[in-house]
Amino acid sequence: MKNTVRRLLTLFLLTLSVWLVPFHRAVSAADALQWTPVNIPAEGIAGKWTLANGSDIRNLTAAPDGTLYCSANPAGTTFTLFKSTDNGRGWIATGKVTDAIVDIAVLPRDSTTIYYATAARIFKSIDAGNTFTPVPVSPGGAGSGNVCITSIDVVSNGTTNTVAVSTVDNDAAQYGGVYLLDESQFVGAWTNTNIGNYDVYRVAFSPDYPDDRQIIALASNEIDTFITNRLNNGRWGGFIGSVRIPGIVPAAGSLAFPDKYVGLNNNTFFAGIDSGVNKGGVYKITADFSPAPSAAKDLKIGAVDNLNAVDVSGLICSGNMLIAGCARKPIIYLSNDGGTSWTQSAR
Repeated sequence: MKNTVRRLLTLFLLTLSVWLVPFHRAVSAADALQWTPVNIPAEGIAGKWTLANGSDIRNLTAAPDGTLYCSANPAGTTFTLFKSTDNGRGWIATGKVTDAIVDIAVLPRDSTTIYYATAARIFKSIDAGNTFTPVPVSPGGAGSGNVCITSIDVVSNGTTNTVAVSTVDNDAAQYGGVYLLDESQFVGAWTNTNIGNYDVYRVAFSPDYPDDRQIIALASNEIDTFITNRLNNGRWGGFIGSVRIPGIVPAAGSLAFPDKYVGLNNNTFFAGIDSGVNKGGVYKITADFSPAPSAAKDLKIGAVDNLNAVDVSGLICSGNMLIAGCARKPIIYLSNDGGTSWTQSAR
C-alpha cells in the first residue's frame, strides 16, 4: 500500500512539473531588474542650499517677477538672506547679509526694491538684493529700551515709496506702535501713527492702498488681541471698527487678504495668531463701520485633529484657498472653501 502511494505521488509531481514548464520562459537581459543611480544634492553652497544643515527657513517672500527671498541660518555660512530665481529649486546668499532678520518686504510691481528688518534697523536694496543700505534712523526707538521691530510692509503710489513698521516694547505696561516713512520726505523721518497703548505684531497695507488708503494692524494691550484699521491720516478704528479677541496675547501675527480686496467694499480678510502657548488660530475678520465693532470668527483650523486652538506662524489666501502654517509644528492646514472646512495638507 505504501509503495502504491509513493508511486502515485511521484507520478503526480512529475505531471505537475511538466504542466508548469510551458508557463516559464527565459529571462532576457532586457527583462533584468535595472537600477539607475540618483544623485543626492550636495549640502550647502555646492547644492545651491537645497540641503542646509541646521537651517530654519523664515520670512518667505515673493517678488513680482517670481524671485523668492527668505532668511535662514544654515551651519555652512554666516549669511542669512537668500534668494531663488528658479521657484525654490536652488538658492544663493545675496547682499552679504549676516543680520538676524525679522521680516522681508518687496515693493509691489517693482522686483528690484527689497527691504528687510532686524529687531532694530531697516535696510533697503534697489538692485534686487545684491546690496543694501541702512535707513539712517530707527523707527520708534527700536533697538533701545526693549523696543523691537516685529514686521515691515511697503507700498508705492507711483512716485514715492511708503514704508510701514510695527514695534513692540517688551517691558510690562510699555507699548510699541506703527510708524510710517514717506521716502519723498526727509530721509529717516518716521511718523508715529499714534495707535495708542498697544504692542503691534503685524502691520500691512491694504492691497488696494493707493485707492482705499487703509492700513491694518494686529496688536495687543498685553491682555487681548486687537485688529484695527486706519484710513488716510485718521485715527485707528475711527472709520472701520476694531476687532477684539479676548484672552489671547500674541507672540506673532499674520494678515492675509482675498484677491481684489477693497477695504470699503470687499471687507473680509483673515488674521493668524501665534500665541506661543497654543491658544492661537485663524480668524475671519468682517469689517463694519465704527462705532460698531468689526467681527472676528475663529475658523477652528485644527478641528480635523480635535484641536480647539492652533498657533499659526504663516497665512496665505488665494481665491477660496487658505493655507495656514503651524508654529513650531511641521503641519499645514488647507481650506478650499474660504475657511469653512479644513484638512491637513499632504507632505
